[in-house]
Amino acid sequence: MRIEIHNPKDIPDPERNGFNIFPGYKSHITFSQTIIGRLPLPYKDKCFSYADNQGLFMESQMRCIQACIQEYNYMQCGCVEPLSPSKADLTKCNVINSTVLCCLDKVLNNLAFYGHNCKCPLPCLTTYYNKQQTSAKWPSKASFLQKSTI
Repeated sequence: MRIEIHNPKDIPDPERNGFNIFPGYKSHITFSQTIIGRLPLPYKDKCFSYADNQGLFMESQMRCIQACIQEYNYMQCGCVEPLSPSKADLTKCNVINSTVLCCLDKVLNNLAFYGHNCKCPLPCLTTYYNKQQTSAKWPSKASFLQKSTI
């Protein structure tokens, strides 16, 4: 099982930010919260308050980047990746079509190689959760032997 501890206002991404809990193990997890505050223009941070913005796809920096990548997809391929968030009026790509799939792949490879020019500044308020996890086999053999001799 994959678990992510995140700010309730953030979109969870357990594949990228999560950790595993395995059956047959007892897990002990502790975490601490760190809040980072930044300042908007005219200060050096030039942060953006995503929480105050009511626009679609702008509730976090990650959503802003996802929407920007979808715009790249639309400009290059004429459609957007169907499983990623996008504006409702944009055509969804038919991923069964190999030409479209190759186009989306090319956009992704270019973004990975060259980076993106998305204007998605750091948020003015960021919450991180620092996690520490320990696991032990459960029930342990010692525990099992102890109970069986009673």
